Amino acid sequence: MTDTITAPWSSEQVAALEQFQTASGMHPFTCGADQHSQPPRLVPSHSGWYCPDPACDYRQDWAHAFMADPVAWPKPFGERHGPTPEQAREAVLAARGQGLERLHDRLAELRTLKDGWLDGHGIAPAANVIDFAGRLVTTLPRELDPILVTPTEAGGIQLEWSDEHGGHEIEIMPDLHLFLLTVEPGETP
Repeated sequence: MTDTITAPWSSEQVAALEQFQTASGMHPFTCGADQHSQPPRLVPSHSGWYCPDPACDYRQDWAHAFMADPVAWPKPFGERHGPTPEQAREAVLAARGQGLERLHDRLAELRTLKDGWLDGHGIAPAANVIDFAGRLVTTLPRELDPILVTPTEAGGIQLEWSDEHGGHEIEIMPDLHLFLLTVEPGETP
């Protein structure tokens, strides 16, 4: 889907990658290690990404090329926040079943999260974000099952699934903006 850039990176690229990590509105690159004394958001350097936790040695030497160009960052999908009531009603009627029930059970679990849920960090998703996610999953085709539903550190919710077209993520931001990432088969995210 996207071109990648490989370290070493220029000072301008490092500054843009840092800005992407903190201000793009998209989910940042994070370390996959389980235990951290610091937030797991990766930090860019001239030689690549590193985990800020002193006890972690995770490194990554690539980024999506658009991440180093703020003009190329994906933009929010306008002011419309979700399906119309008619679309939601039709989707619920069409998508009744265990998959939808399981997704709503997972969203109910997310309502029990408290701030600090991620090793002392992490903002719990607000009720309006969870409600929006509930409306959104009813609009997705049934054949996407299973859909992984996870909270984000910033108080959003991320939906992930794979199909014959690749891996897909929809991130619902705390302000209800949506971001979509699709990685085609054979590409590295």
